[in-house]
Amino acid sequence: MNMFRVLIRLAVLVLLSFPAMAKDVFVVAVPVQGPWNYFQEDGEQLAGIDIDVVRAVARESNYKFEFKPMGAGRAMKELKAGNIDAIAGVSTNFASVNGLLVAGPYIGDIHQEIFQRADTDKPVMRYKDLYSHVTGIVRTFSYFDELDDDPLITREYSEDPDLLFGKLKNGELDVVAASQWEVAYYLKSQKLESHTFVPAPADLSKHRAVTDRAMAFRKDVDQGFYKKIRRTMLVLEEDGILSSIIGSYRGKFLAPGAPQDSSEQ
Repeated sequence: MNMFRVLIRLAVLVLLSFPAMAKDVFVVAVPVQGPWNYFQEDGEQLAGIDIDVVRAVARESNYKFEFKPMGAGRAMKELKAGNIDAIAGVSTNFASVNGLLVAGPYIGDIHQEIFQRADTDKPVMRYKDLYSHVTGIVRTFSYFDELDDDPLITREYSEDPDLLFGKLKNGELDVVAASQWEVAYYLKSQKLESHTFVPAPADLSKHRAVTDRAMAFRKDVDQGFYKKIRRTMLVLEEDGILSSIIGSYRGKFLAPGAPQDSSEQ
């Protein structure tokens, strides 16, 4: 009888050491704006860089993930409230500021720029001149955090590239701070020529001009689960699967000759 109790106790300890057994499905928020995550034309199936990466993690780790499309701001609130387990697509800088754990990053060096219309009559020559412009910032997890620190800049935030680049085209905004992915998405969605918007010749030497994307978790996430996800990311990187996913989306959205975003850390 005593031996039986010992075996039961050992079995319980073993079960507790495997967090996937305690939870069947882990919920991951994904931002749906932009070329990295979007609904396919049938409106049913989610696709995108972050989604494909998490699906690859699921296959490699044998964990199950459920996707919850939502805006970046809501995702942070849901994560802090414990309603979701992770967010796919945060920058490591953003995660660090908010005290989150990251697995990855799986994309490095996403180039950030300040864009203006090619026919603008108010070209931005230096970063310090931006105070005289109405600046739109695409507020995903990949935007210029540093622009927040300049009280002289008139800013408009949005998580929707279509909204801000549409206002830039109509003259409601003078410049938009965003990544090459975001402007490429807008050009494709609106069927515009690639020369409609051009990078402003602004001096960004003292500001973070690149970002990355990673999968983020609360600090109180189960450490066994978290460590396995981190190891899985490394395996996917070493096998070239992550770079293959990113490359497939570069071909869809970024113009030939655009700066290469690196997935190698």
